[in-house]
Amino acid sequence: IAYASGYDMSSKIKVVPDSIRIIGSEKLISQIHGVSTKKVELKNVNSNIERSLQIEMTDLLKQLKISDENVTIKGYVEKFTEGTFNVPVTIINLPADTNINYFPKTIPVAYNVSLNNYKLVKPSDFRIECNYKDINSTEKTFLIPKLVKVPEIVKSARLKQHKVEFILMQ
Repeated sequence: IAYASGYDMSSKIKVVPDSIRIIGSEKLISQIHGVSTKKVELKNVNSNIERSLQIEMTDLLKQLKISDENVTIKGYVEKFTEGTFNVPVTIINLPADTNINYFPKTIPVAYNVSLNNYKLVKPSDFRIECNYKDINSTEKTFLIPKLVKVPEIVKSARLKQHKVEFILMQ
């Protein structure tokens, strides 16, 4: 599926029915591990998808009886936009007797969300962590931030910075 600029699927594609019944000899059925549809290419998609697809009738399937020869795919397509928030960095697994100063204290997070849900997303919906234990195990002079919490309504999110510098305080 190729979407028009600014559009994307807002949920997973649903296949109806999600399974089909196959009737025949156990010997033949035991050779089947899945059933495919004929390939379809959709271009410049900017509206909801609802399309009937034929089951790909392999030589093996032609010897059996199947409950459905077509399935319908359905998907909800919406206009998407990108947003950015500065999200605080949290250091985890820091020993109680250790003081650390790190920079930056916040990292920009870019995210894609449907236009309808844009105003629902808040910086507190995201969480960035750096694991102090990574310093000892890798002996690096910087921490690697990880985006560990992203709201479900966000399609994708990425950090705009991939290093956190630190100084151990005495």
